[in-house]
Amino acid sequence: MSGDDNCSMVERFYDEYDEWDRLRRHKFEFWSTVRAFDEYIEAESDIVDVGGGPGRYSIHLAERGHRVWLLDLSQGCVTTAEEKARRRGVCLQEARQADARNLPLPDGEFDVVLLMGPLYHLIDCDDRERAVREALRILRPGGLLFSAFITRFAAVIDLLRRGPEELVEVPESFHRMLETGVSEPETDEGIPEAYLADPLAVKPWMERFGLKTLRLFSPDAFVGPAEPGIYRLSPEIQQAWLDFSYRWGAEPSGWCMGEHLLHVGRKPTAGLQDECTG
Repeated sequence: MSGDDNCSMVERFYDEYDEWDRLRRHKFEFWSTVRAFDEYIEAESDIVDVGGGPGRYSIHLAERGHRVWLLDLSQGCVTTAEEKARRRGVCLQEARQADARNLPLPDGEFDVVLLMGPLYHLIDCDDRERAVREALRILRPGGLLFSAFITRFAAVIDLLRRGPEELVEVPESFHRMLETGVSEPETDEGIPEAYLADPLAVKPWMERFGLKTLRLFSPDAFVGPAEPGIYRLSPEIQQAWLDFSYRWGAEPSGWCMGEHLLHVGRKPTAGLQDECTG
């Protein structure tokens, strides 16, 4: 499948998929991510949320006083983000349909770019590289890039949570996905192809662009298989697990125990490399 065909499938899927509800169900991913925002993003920043979906992070950041532009491949998500922003009484500077590989924004004018979705729906390395370079193009020198990845064994964690007994019935494509990092949709109407990253390859790949790594961590480390049960516990225990996961989710030996990775990088002041290796 070509990159453009895959993007068309991604657009159709997210026109119908409720990403807002997914982050409501997977609270640790959201909580840890916004904790990183609070730690690294300066007050009243200009932020572009590339692949921002229905605006869960964009609206949170706008509520914190930042100026936020939301771009997404899915027009359905853009419309939902605009509606939810109005209901919550916040203003997005702009919400529009766009491809992460070709951003309709000027060079070097933004303090922060979120690239938290495109890199796990762009199967080809060249397309992922284009998305990173576009994000860096619109970032000011010294700006921050937050890049999200799905980890290679995320599907195994999901299987443990959903029903471990299903392992005896998984198709060969499941094992092939773990070998190649590329998931295969069962039908044109199903979940689109996704790229599942080798956690140990993320940092060196991002640093090829000259980015300085400030933090690389799994927002949902350690809690995946037990996540529904944790939410039935007291707020105090949930907070303890959040603190534990945020602290130890940056430990490389624990990266495979989460479904996602978040790379926080600072743009260099000059010179981007021109090599893509995987």
